[in-house]
Amino acid sequence: MATTKEVTELLVGYKGPVLCDLLETERSRLAELVLVKEFEPGENVVKVEEKPDSMLVIVDGTFAVKASSMGEETELFRIERGDAFGDVVLAMGDQKRASSLDCVYQGRAILITKANIDTVTVGRSGHFWREVYHSMADRVESCRPLQPDLLKGQKSGGDQ
Repeated sequence: MATTKEVTELLVGYKGPVLCDLLETERSRLAELVLVKEFEPGENVVKVEEKPDSMLVIVDGTFAVKASSMGEETELFRIERGDAFGDVVLAMGDQKRASSLDCVYQGRAILITKANIDTVTVGRSGHFWREVYHSMADRVESCRPLQPDLLKGQKSGGDQ
């Protein structure tokens, strides 16, 4: 069983959407509310198309993120200790999950529900989710490539 200290360390170390917008005191309180679930190899943890009400932070083990296309499931990548699943779609609200999660090697994950987060952010709950959404939008915007019309008139290294 993961200790509250171990859970707190993982929550504090996680830098992705949702948790990075929590205050330190909120993360500590969250560590006391969440569940740590155990999963067996081959177990389907999250199904595609589910309406998200939670996210997971991996404590140990290996999990496969998969997507379905034309009835065939494909493994996209694997996640391990400290990685998360479901944080982005949880922050987006009414979206359905676009990928599934299966346990590859026996593992444990911290199950964090939207209700857990609402409990620790009470008093700023409505504002909290707006802040998460806007900070995610800002992160996405900062990752976009320059627009082609911004590059007009600039010479490449080989043209100088």
